[in-house]
Amino acid sequence: MRLETIHARSFGPFTDRTLVLAPGLTVIHGPNESGKSTWHSAIYFGLCGMRRARGSPRGDERDYAERHRPWKAEAWEVGAVVALDDGRRIELRHDLEGRVDCRATDAALGRDVSAEIMYEGAPDGSRFLGLDRRAFLATACIRQAELLGITQQGGLLQEHLQRAAASARSDGTAAAAIARLVEFHKEQVGQTRTNSTKPLRRALDRLEAAQEALRAAADDHRAYCQLVARADELRADAASTRDRLRAMRALVAAREAESWSVRVERAHELGARFAAGPPASRSDDDDLAAAVESALRAFADRPIVVDLGGTSATEIRDRIAALPQVPAGDRAPDPLVLSARKDYAETRHALELHEADRPAPVKQPATGGASEDTLRDLARDLELETPAIDPVLGERVTQAEQHLADLAEQPRRRGVLIAGVAAALAGASAIGFGMTIAGLVMLAVAGIALIVWMLMRTGPQARINALTELRIAEDALGAEKHAAADVARRRAAAETAVAARGLSAIPADLRGLARELADAAQAARDHERWTVRHRHLLTACSATEARLAAELERRGVTVSGRASDAAAGYLTSCADRTRIAAEAARRADFERELAAREAAEQAVADARERRRRAEQTLQDVAARCGAAAACTRPEDAETIAAALREWQATRTASIAADERRRAEWVELETLLAGDTLEALAAKDAELAAEAARLRALVDPALLEHTADVASDAAALQREADDAAREAALAEGALAGRGRELASVAEAEEEAAAAAADLERLRRLEQTLNVTRDFLSRAQERVHRDIAPVLAETVRRWIGRVTGGRYVDALVDPHSLEVRVRSATGEWREATRLSHGTTEQVYLLLRMALARHLARPGERCPLILDDVTVQSDRARTLAILGVLQAISREHQVVLFSQEDDVLTWAEHTLQEPTDRLERLEPVPVAS
Repeated sequence: MRLETIHARSFGPFTDRTLVLAPGLTVIHGPNESGKSTWHSAIYFGLCGMRRARGSPRGDERDYAERHRPWKAEAWEVGAVVALDDGRRIELRHDLEGRVDCRATDAALGRDVSAEIMYEGAPDGSRFLGLDRRAFLATACIRQAELLGITQQGGLLQEHLQRAAASARSDGTAAAAIARLVEFHKEQVGQTRTNSTKPLRRALDRLEAAQEALRAAADDHRAYCQLVARADELRADAASTRDRLRAMRALVAAREAESWSVRVERAHELGARFAAGPPASRSDDDDLAAAVESALRAFADRPIVVDLGGTSATEIRDRIAALPQVPAGDRAPDPLVLSARKDYAETRHALELHEADRPAPVKQPATGGASEDTLRDLARDLELETPAIDPVLGERVTQAEQHLADLAEQPRRRGVLIAGVAAALAGASAIGFGMTIAGLVMLAVAGIALIVWMLMRTGPQARINALTELRIAEDALGAEKHAAADVARRRAAAETAVAARGLSAIPADLRGLARELADAAQAARDHERWTVRHRHLLTACSATEARLAAELERRGVTVSGRASDAAAGYLTSCADRTRIAAEAARRADFERELAAREAAEQAVADARERRRRAEQTLQDVAARCGAAAACTRPEDAETIAAALREWQATRTASIAADERRRAEWVELETLLAGDTLEALAAKDAELAAEAARLRALVDPALLEHTADVASDAAALQREADDAAREAALAEGALAGRGRELASVAEAEEEAAAAAADLERLRRLEQTLNVTRDFLSRAQERVHRDIAPVLAETVRRWIGRVTGGRYVDALVDPHSLEVRVRSATGEWREATRLSHGTTEQVYLLLRMALARHLARPGERCPLILDDVTVQSDRARTLAILGVLQAISREHQVVLFSQEDDVLTWAEHTLQEPTDRLERLEPVPVAS
């Protein structure tokens, strides 16, 4: 494909402007704001148009719309005329505003061929190349400063890379197949997450529901069986409980009859004992007993009288009278005085240390007026070595000149052609006159001459290529000669400057002099800082001393000499007052000791009085009990207490006998309960007859067994009632459950069907995964096939573009990352090189992609915008040479604002194969 013309009907600042492009290399040069980027975008939109689809425009589309909408007109239209490699000429027209009037027309036949290149709702001329508008923009249409953007388009170009490597006749790729498998898996299988609505999740839910229903049916069936067994068990328990209740009632009646017999017998015994009436009550000596108990308790609790030792209360009063009074004035030094004294001491100490650190005098070295940086620059220039000129460059210039001279020998080649034609005519004449052998020989000579002429034939393009090679070689040789001359000039200037200042021409001496100069400057700065610090410390010392004197006078201290001496006397006075105040402060301790001593003496007196009263009370109570005795010694009091305890014991034994008789009388009244002995006997006979009747209704074996358990008729009655009620409820629940019971067989069939459906989906998922693995491996094989093809194209030009610095390359088709090998054999990632080298490498990669991604039979043009901005002059010329060589196979359109590119184009490009287009700045509307 070749772009012939671009017509900007209404695009950016242009209205009805046409750009004509050469079939080979077209260089479009212009300054800033001359419309280079606008024409670059116009070429892209003129070929590819803009997609027409639902939804909001993409970010790049919005950016293009904002930058390239017409400045004045409402319409936004652009078109192009392209020549395909199959001979057709196509006219493209794109309505970018309405996106309706968009079409592609065969210029020769007038036939609409838009359907052939429709993509995303609009004609896309890059479809003739087997690409699409996004892939064309990512490879062949390189915008300003976007050379490295290809690394972010790896996913976009995967389908085109695989198609180019796999088959020239097929549009199907492993990536597309994998995408279709993923989509099929998504729709027909899906994932297992809970919120999915796809078949796999539905099958899992169905299986879980069927298994849950089966478990519920089995559980219901088991529960029903258990309910039947439980109902039978409850009915048996109810009957057994009723039998036990009858046995329990017979046993209770027998025990009650036996209990009444014992009660009647005990009542007869007690009635005989108290025939005269109830026993008498004893309470006439209770007061005396209480007095005895109180006197004995007081005697036992009487305090022990101790003998107090130590200092008496009188002696403590004498010590209090001898203590001094509290002195007046500061006892603790005032904090402000201490702070001022500390600040003065610190500033004084800092001043002394600073004076001891006085720096030595500064000595300036003789440098002839040269600065430190000047001395180091002179030393560096004196060490420069003249670089050697590569002899290979001279040979390249000689070879290029010789090749150009060889191309100039056109008359010699014309002679070969004339000789060949003459030999052909002579051979034909000889054959006509019957000299067949001679004629054939002459014709063979003519053929050889024609072959030699064809081999020697060259056109203008060969001379242009030779001239370009000569200029490149001369530029490289001139650059090395200029570098050598610059080194010699700088070294001579340094020698002249050193001699003029009278300095040594040895670089080491110059660097040492620079260090001495730096040391002298540092010493001067240190001395200045010391002086400033010394003045500051003197001022601070005077200020802190004045502050200390002021604080002392505020506390009533007269300062007649040094403030530090007055402060020391103030601290001594405070210490003396503190000592006297400490002695005076002992008064409170002595007063507390006096109070404690007086309390102790009073407690001893109180204890002696309580002991005397307890002994006197004991003697008085003993006199009331008839056990009186003299109490003149402690032993007498103990004797009286023993006699009183014996009296208490005798009284307690008498009271116990009276209490036993009272208890028996109470027991008799309880047994009779207001009845007579005859009534008790009649009740006893009645209970015995009832017990015999109930015993006759019960099995003796059950009665014997019941006699071994605890007798609680009420609890057993409740148990019987509960058993009967539970049996009735179980029978009712059994009838209801039987009507609602689910079928276990139907639940098992549904679970089996759900499991089979899930297994089918699992097998389908496994099949899809295996297929995707095979396609992924096929995709990897495609990557391995296309990688050498891309690398070979980059390898072909990388040495020329980088001046021989890098000689080999590897390309990862998946990520489009490039690794290059230097001339020393070291591999490096292209993105880690200098920015200019990285852009040059990825320019070659884009060229390789544009060459190999195009459909077989079509050659993809390259639209480049300022791709040499980051290159130096030598590499710029090398890139231009590469672009010119590539333009013999692929059309190249280069936009640039560099003067080196303009100069090269003026001397190199020749129409009609190539073309130079100059742009003027676009006028700004007033």
